[in-house]
Amino acid sequence: TELLRHNPKPAREEVVSVVGGHLCRCTGYTNIIDAAMDAIAAHSSYRESGDEQHLAEVELRLGRLYEKQEKYPDAIAAFQRHLELKPRDDGQVRIFYRIGILQQKNNQFQEAIASLEKVAKSEEFRNNQVLLQSLAGLYRETGQQDKQQQLLWNARSNPELDPAARDSFQLQLAYFQFRKQQCKELIKG
Repeated sequence: TELLRHNPKPAREEVVSVVGGHLCRCTGYTNIIDAAMDAIAAHSSYRESGDEQHLAEVELRLGRLYEKQEKYPDAIAAFQRHLELKPRDDGQVRIFYRIGILQQKNNQFQEAIASLEKVAKSEEFRNNQVLLQSLAGLYRETGQQDKQQQLLWNARSNPELDPAARDSFQLQLAYFQFRKQQCKELIKG
């Protein structure tokens, strides 16, 4: 994929030189190079077809591949290109969620907050405990104490969350208030 980023249509010799030090030479790479050239041709035809449906699918698959390889900036970019090509994707909210988590892993905290806040407004995720925990942690990490406190306050009394989740948010809120020396609020809560 690194080669394709710099040259979308590499010659066979370029592919051989990239593969050269990474695989066993006993086969002469013939089948591997043939498969790589076929994949490159298919990738190029998708990109050149102008068919946004196919292009969007390619970007989604690239995003998943980069994510597995822990190449978070590349995964984020591929998922964002997918959303640009297919803005009405049925799974759009889940892709924004994935982007937010990858941004968090890549220490892009402000970007992650923007992505995850958008996701938190969706019907599918508005009561998702993992998402709310991630946002609370990001607010803490970026010093947004008012947002963190508001999120914890709302989550601790959210009837849509299970009792254990509400208790967890209550404990986090108590710890937050204790750290800020808001003892009166802690005793009231």
